[in-house]
Amino acid sequence: MQAQTNKAEGQLVGEVFFAPAQVKKRIQQWGQQKFAEQYAQAWQSFLQLMENNVDVAEYKGVDDIEAVYQQALAGDLSNKNINVIRF
Repeated sequence: MQAQTNKAEGQLVGEVFFAPAQVKKRIQQWGQQKFAEQYAQAWQSFLQLMENNVDVAEYKGVDDIEAVYQQALAGDLSNKNINVIRF
């Protein structure tokens, strides 16, 4: 879909991207085996890209959870972290 400019309010034309429908479409086009191969290749590329760009920060227990909550309130959380919270 291309960007549309100078359109009256509510007059944009487009389509909704819904991942399950897209998966079904690709499986029908490529077959299950090729879809699985393409998906695995894309996932590996994504993992390599993200490997050095994100960190996992784990929090466990009430004290850790409170600490990360206070960091969030203060705006001190890193957007490089994936925060995993466990009770």
